[in-house]
Amino acid sequence: MARQVSYPVKYRPKSLKDFVNQEEAVNIAKKWISKFKPGQAFKEKPLLLHGPPGVGKTALAYALAGDYNLEVFELNASDVRDALHVNKILGAAMKQKSFFHKGKLLLIDEIDGLSGSKDHGGLQALLKLLDKSFFPVIITANDVWDKKFSTLRQKCLLVGLKKLHAQHVLKALARVCHAEGLSFDIEALRLLARNSAGDLRAALLDLQALSSEKITVKAVQSLGFREREQDIFLAMVRVFKTSEALKALGAFDDVDMDLQEIMLWLDHNLPLEYKKPEDLANAYDALSKADIFLSRIKRWQYYRFMVYASTLLTAGIALAKKEKYHGFTKYQKPDRVLKLWIANQKLAKKKVLAQKLAEKLHSSSRDVFTNVLLFFWKALKNESFKKQLASWLDLQLEEMP
Repeated sequence: MARQVSYPVKYRPKSLKDFVNQEEAVNIAKKWISKFKPGQAFKEKPLLLHGPPGVGKTALAYALAGDYNLEVFELNASDVRDALHVNKILGAAMKQKSFFHKGKLLLIDEIDGLSGSKDHGGLQALLKLLDKSFFPVIITANDVWDKKFSTLRQKCLLVGLKKLHAQHVLKALARVCHAEGLSFDIEALRLLARNSAGDLRAALLDLQALSSEKITVKAVQSLGFREREQDIFLAMVRVFKTSEALKALGAFDDVDMDLQEIMLWLDHNLPLEYKKPEDLANAYDALSKADIFLSRIKRWQYYRFMVYASTLLTAGIALAKKEKYHGFTKYQKPDRVLKLWIANQKLAKKKVLAQKLAEKLHSSSRDVFTNVLLFFWKALKNESFKKQLASWLDLQLEEMP
């Protein structure tokens, strides 16, 4: 049976002329590579392509090599984190001549993976080798401004790739649908494009996951979402309509939502409930302090702060008013902001899953994200399988997409 190729690989730009919205990066790359003369040592600094995931950093390197008939030697930094392997594999490639092409391009992909907790001198070994390469070197990174890369930045020519607009993602999705003969609603593609947060690779993988049937808005909305256990509206009534801390505490315990998502609901509906400026100011003060605690939890993984954030979002907001507001208030769903937040959360969970799977499968997180996750979506709908996979990867069930 023929191996199914993932859409991001199948529809990767074959030439620089196929790129959209990255004109500046393409022009710099063309000027840079034009200085390479076969048989002569390349004297230019390595090209460091940086930008958010899915904007085309790796694709640009391959398109550049294709246009200039160069063989690509790709090394994923996540696979060789120690100095021994960097020197052995990359050191040899920087000297060895290409057999079938007039030249060679060295691609060091996902340099972010070289500086993690398992790094044993890999980054320092790479820095020493960069000055000795006979061939052009391209390095890709998501976050090049990490302080660990300060020396690397000095040794490279930095080229940033812009985050893709939803309209560019939409056009790419439409082209793939027509090429694959897929049936779709244009509104469904628009939703996929918006949910991708500028990550075309993620959008193409979502498209492929839905390709077995007509792509509808309902099908797109089903990706990564679960039913809520208790109506969020009832939980907000419990907080907004009481002035007693004990009644408000635990209001969101049975709501299947992340506290960050609950904050969006509270933020949107507070002005609808609290009419007095002083009450509203006190409530937003509690909300802002909860946000600080949640940010510290995310940054430091200090989960003891969760109790403070939860208390501020319940009792803190309930006690912000001097007296209860009587009467019915029609609460609203924060549609646009909530959809963007949910899409970003879904994308973040998929990337964490890819990273965990990459460690188990001895592969790069990008390869797993592009070529492996696609086959997990139907299986992940099986709760038993999801629990077993989460346990194997040492993830909490809430961390699974």
